[in-house]
Amino acid sequence: MAGSRGLRILLVTGALGLAVAGGLLALARRGPTLAPDFVVEVVSPNDTARDVEERIDTWLQFGTLVAWALYPPRTVYIYRGLDRVERRSADDELDAEPTLPGFRCRVSDLFPS
Repeated sequence: MAGSRGLRILLVTGALGLAVAGGLLALARRGPTLAPDFVVEVVSPNDTARDVEERIDTWLQFGTLVAWALYPPRTVYIYRGLDRVERRSADDELDAEPTLPGFRCRVSDLFPS
């Protein structure tokens, strides 16, 4: 449970996300790895869909519970495991259950007008 060990959250963008996710793979070859409970990936125009999917898959494989992929200007994909993806946009509500119980915000709150 996230609360028993302290919540770990990571915000990554583009090349940084690739470097950190790649680092997890390198560490895994050497021994156990800790992944954040909650990842927010801000997708840049230079990212390919494959790049984003690979990074998100890496986080989830190493134990991340929830990952958001933010696609400006108004779309967010919520990943809760490798086989559960939800798409939200504009005035839809986001949550980060189970990592941030009770937290709610609208997609539009994440992107300036």
